[in-house]
Amino acid sequence: MIKEELQKLSSIENLVDKKIYFMGLLTKELEKKEVQPIVVGVSAVDFYTEGIYPSYDIDLVGNRKIIGEILEKVFDFKPGGRHWINEQIGLSVEIPDSRLAGDKDKVTVIRIGDLRVYVIGIEDLIIDCITTVNSEKMYLEGEFFHNKLLLKPEDEMPPLIS
Repeated sequence: MIKEELQKLSSIENLVDKKIYFMGLLTKELEKKEVQPIVVGVSAVDFYTEGIYPSYDIDLVGNRKIIGEILEKVFDFKPGGRHWINEQIGLSVEIPDSRLAGDKDKVTVIRIGDLRVYVIGIEDLIIDCITTVNSEKMYLEGEFFHNKLLLKPEDEMPPLIS
């Protein structure tokens, strides 16, 4: 059944739709092991904006060991640095943390048929981005947050550091 689903996945042209569908498949497999992956970071922004502000990988929080095993054994991803990559379907996954920096009760659930995808709640995503802005080493991600979430495309970005 997974092979059929992966073939279907390969035929999906829209990158956000492909990532969401893949996450539904991954979540289904992980829930068998009592793991609930949650999409976070710029990937969550990508999902919420339906690709207007794209992320080219999928950032998750959850049990890194179990998620990595499922990615490798079930979905034929290969580890590469801090990512798992499947070139055949054109996706990569990063697991930056095991815990959600937010409230699990505010997680958004996206449903695709019998599949579910969990995404950090919008309020927690904004708080996470603001926290990122306050971190000197994460200035560029903060600039991304300011540009992509707070401003309309026609607005001009004021300096973040005076």
